[in-house]
Amino acid sequence: MPDTGRSAAVPTSVAPAGPVTTVAVQDGFADAATVAASIPVALEHRGEPGYRRDLFNLWVSTGGCDARVHVLVRDAANGPHTGCRLDGLSWVSWYDGATAQDPAGIDIDHLVPLKEAWDSGAWAWTPARREAYANDLTDRRTLQAVTADANRSKGDRDPSNWVPEDPNAVCRYVGDWVAVKARWSMSMDQSEAGRVKNLLRDRCPGWQIATWRAPPD
Repeated sequence: MPDTGRSAAVPTSVAPAGPVTTVAVQDGFADAATVAASIPVALEHRGEPGYRRDLFNLWVSTGGCDARVHVLVRDAANGPHTGCRLDGLSWVSWYDGATAQDPAGIDIDHLVPLKEAWDSGAWAWTPARREAYANDLTDRRTLQAVTADANRSKGDRDPSNWVPEDPNAVCRYVGDWVAVKARWSMSMDQSEAGRVKNLLRDRCPGWQIATWRAPPD
């Protein structure tokens, strides 16, 4: 999907009742560069407590299936679907353009990785807020169904040293990164903020992101 200057793949159903703080909003969209500039720049957390994945309580069950299955059903290419069955579904991984017929080949990626979230503010969150982030189904940008290869290539890296392989996905990825960080009141470190700023200026000028509701507690 080519860049269009607007995160068209993100439905406006995730738009909030009110605008992003200090950022002008028009028709449920905000300028990604302006939102990025509103995110605090700070050193990543390196003290105690240290990051552990189990502090986020992944894949809680709601509506009869866990959050991972909900995302697989939601993001299936041959949808829409309901329920928890994965039989007959297929996926297109927008990070790399690859397709998969087997859910075993698909990972659910936290677009802002759990360790990155931890270092950017989640270390100070309550357990309930960390669980809400790890299983967030209220804004589809938080969790993404992508190939295991793409997810593991990315690992815990931020946009300063990883963006999607597909060049047509870069603007969407950076815009979604900014939206998730702003929505969950995370910070960015200096190299991350600089890279995001440069990408939005040079490759994605005028890129618009759908606004959002407040995250769940």
